[in-house]
Amino acid sequence: MTQRPTTDGQSGPTRSPPPSPPPSTSPDEPSRSWRGPSERTWLDATWSARAALGSQGQVTAYRHRGVWLIEVDGDFADVSQDVDLAIQFALAEIPKGVVCSLMHPPGAAGAAGLVEALASAGRHVRRWPGTPIVVVCPDSATSAALARHPDGRLLTQSSSLLQAWAWISAHALEHTAQLHLGCDALTARTARQFLSRTCVMWDLSQHLASGPVIVSELVTNAVQHAGGEVDVFLAEYAGSLRIAVRDRDGASPVTPVLDLESLRGRGLRIVETLAQSSGALPAAGGGKLVWAVLGPDSQGIEERPAARDS
Repeated sequence: MTQRPTTDGQSGPTRSPPPSPPPSTSPDEPSRSWRGPSERTWLDATWSARAALGSQGQVTAYRHRGVWLIEVDGDFADVSQDVDLAIQFALAEIPKGVVCSLMHPPGAAGAAGLVEALASAGRHVRRWPGTPIVVVCPDSATSAALARHPDGRLLTQSSSLLQAWAWISAHALEHTAQLHLGCDALTARTARQFLSRTCVMWDLSQHLASGPVIVSELVTNAVQHAGGEVDVFLAEYAGSLRIAVRDRDGASPVTPVLDLESLRGRGLRIVETLAQSSGALPAAGGGKLVWAVLGPDSQGIEERPAARDS
């Protein structure tokens, strides 16, 4: 199966087969099976068998100068799961933005379903507005309905693929940084130092308390459970800081039920407590991106009010 080359000389993932709903399990991916009540999988991401890349089908995704372009050529109702998965794959690549272009207007019967399916992509923007998602739709009625939807209004709309790409390029984040790390005893400490230096450079002193804790937990979790090398990505948007760590293991992260007698299983729970929002995305070809956002008015750990007994 071939890959479609991008205009910047690199190959990008394209449509994958629709994900299998739980509790079905891919025979070669046993770690992705349905999980019992003792642990909770992070929500709003598709964890299925590893995607097969190739330039075929009705959904094609490719990268052009840091922007991921997703073209839908066919009935959206038939490929809505594929589009949602392609958007997740694109976001896991830390793009400047994502464009979803519908090549044909929907039929009358599928218009309502189209709005709901497209609007669901707004959940990503709600949690991290620093990466915009732009929709190019030839149908004015669908565009108007999307603008009225609570999640749909978080998406930007454009009249053409070129205009959408130009808009994203003009509004790209100014402050981004990344670091590639090996797997050794100093990985977490190096990540903490990298985040602290970056926060000082970007004048984000409000994140110097919680930020190092979060990046340390994410990196440690990746090293312990995924092994191998990791990548740390930092981005600033209107005073908010997003911390993301990508590993090479495609198994979904889970938050185990808290065991008071165990010293393990608290990393992601700490991240969820400190962060304004957090989540995980599957990466094309295997691996995942686990991320957390600290809001612009993030409080340091020592500044948080003490819990009161009810």
